[in-house]
Amino acid sequence: MSRSGTVRRRQAGILLVGVTEPQIGSWLHADGCATRAVAGVQAALAALGEESADLVIADRDADGDDVSGVCLALRQDPRLGSAWLLAITAPARGGSDVGADDYLHRPFTRVQLLARARTGLRAVNQRSDDALLRSLMASVPGAIYRSAWHAGHRLELIT
Repeated sequence: MSRSGTVRRRQAGILLVGVTEPQIGSWLHADGCATRAVAGVQAALAALGEESADLVIADRDADGDDVSGVCLALRQDPRLGSAWLLAITAPARGGSDVGADDYLHRPFTRVQLLARARTGLRAVNQRSDDALLRSLMASVPGAIYRSAWHAGHRLELIT
């Protein structure tokens, strides 16, 4: 904690794969995210090998693969890890069949992109919290887990 009593959070790591709209990176950066842009799948996998990402936004591959091919290649590689995969698709293309966790049709606004990105980042944080909780439960013999909701917040207790 800082002296002012606020908790400093690390920047969310976002990998942009083949994204053709240059403003996407600046929108995410202005929203407090650390972004890295790569041209295609092989560069994305190399980048994920160097540093994990919380969110991967996929578009076309520099080698000509469409977003379906990009998502499929990323999904098949363990370096993707628990990152949320957001696909940018053409309006005529269905989003659920591209292999992503979520999709965004072109054209889209800054507000729409940031909403989808924040949703994905929340999901990744929840996955991480759940994994940590399961790990703690497994390492504490006889631990009892309790969970409840109060005023819109989830309260968890391990005893």
